[in-house]
Amino acid sequence: MLIAMKSFFRVSVLLFVLFGCKSASFLDSASKEIESSIARNRRQIFVSDYQIRKILIRQGYLSFVDEKDTLYLLGDHDLPSETYYGSIWTNKKMFNYSYQKDKVEEKSSPPFREKMIKLISLWDTTSIRKESNINYNLLNPSRVVTAYRVYTLNTKIKVDRIDFRPFE
Repeated sequence: MLIAMKSFFRVSVLLFVLFGCKSASFLDSASKEIESSIARNRRQIFVSDYQIRKILIRQGYLSFVDEKDTLYLLGDHDLPSETYYGSIWTNKKMFNYSYQKDKVEEKSSPPFREKMIKLISLWDTTSIRKESNINYNLLNPSRVVTAYRVYTLNTKIKVDRIDFRPFE
């Protein structure tokens, strides 16, 4: 009886280890695939942002930008419609646009709230995060916008970035 119980225990442990390893291997593979998919999507969006800025430069929309100015960029993707909304500004001028299917459309007003633009212009990251956590869009709480501040410091270009949930 004791020998039978020991054998049953050993077989149970062996089955657990075999099936447990197979399950862990699957989960590990699935996790890697998910991360790979996310990474591919991130690169695709980043390249798209970069390509849009190249188009804006080539078409002369950003000719007002001077290397002595601090440059601010604010962008948001609407994934279902595959539309990118953006604002690019210095202390002299602001350019607002949407981009969809290789077409840039200049907008007369920013696609973002005035408070958001003001806080980004001040680069008040503490207040941006606070507003983002309090007054975010309840209908789409996972949506994220990205802002950049680009400036020259001792002849080197510096780039600051903040990602946050858009706020009302």
